Amino acid sequence: MIKKKVVMFFVIMFLVASCSSDDDIVLSEKEVENPIPIPSKLELRFVRASGDSDISNLQVGDSVIVGYKITGENLQEDEAFAITPLSGGPVSHQVLGEDYDCYYRKQKVESFHTSDQEGEFTLHIKKPGNFRHVYELSKVKKDSLILPAQQLAKGEIFFNSVRIVAYSYEVRTKKGDISSHSRWDTYYKYFIDTGNEQYDTYLEGLNSQFHYNNLISNQSDFQNKTSRDFHPVQRSKGSGGKYRVYMIDKIMFKKQVNGLETNIEYKNIPVGWYARQDQWGDRGTENL
Repeated sequence: MIKKKVVMFFVIMFLVASCSSDDDIVLSEKEVENPIPIPSKLELRFVRASGDSDISNLQVGDSVIVGYKITGENLQEDEAFAITPLSGGPVSHQVLGEDYDCYYRKQKVESFHTSDQEGEFTLHIKKPGNFRHVYELSKVKKDSLILPAQQLAKGEIFFNSVRIVAYSYEVRTKKGDISSHSRWDTYYKYFIDTGNEQYDTYLEGLNSQFHYNNLISNQSDFQNKTSRDFHPVQRSKGSGGKYRVYMIDKIMFKKQVNGLETNIEYKNIPVGWYARQDQWGDRGTENL
């Protein structure tokens, strides 16, 4: 009797296990027939910048290479992807033609069509500021320039740019009967513009170091659009033997980013010569 009960127990367990396996197989088949759709996605990333710049030290005039990747979408033979920058306004510095220009395959564009799910396009920076760009992905017919009303996905990219001006000029403090009797003060100034909008505060309040002529000058509490000395005033007699700075090798700021201290370095800043102050106005501001 006991043996029969044991046998029946194992038979029941086998049948339960078999039913469970069948259910699993059926479920797997349903999943294959009706796969979970992958959402459409437009990923944007920084690839590189022109010259010695990177994503942390962009300046007006630099170009930024942006990589894109499209997932969750396939094309029919008569279709193409369209990637279009949104007009975000001056606060986000996404006014095309004013804040930046967009290029695709070396052609200036307002949007571009592509059959490639991965590729690159270029942004040429025209103004300083905190750039917060949003781009839309859609599908179009290859023979049509009209964008559909329904957008598939959006992608974002963020970066900052600045405008740096370094310059020197001289002020005659004493006029002599001959040039060798005159006295001169030579000034060395810098001016950094991080933008005009509310969030254009990339360097605000940071300390910095200026490297030039094998010297280091420490500056504190950066303020946007403020002309400041990076080298002490040089006093000289006559017209010869004056100290000159022609190039700032490096301006370095230290900034906390996600809890980590990061160096922001701007290199090879030319120092313009603005000649005599009494010929053009008030201490450099007229020339900025």
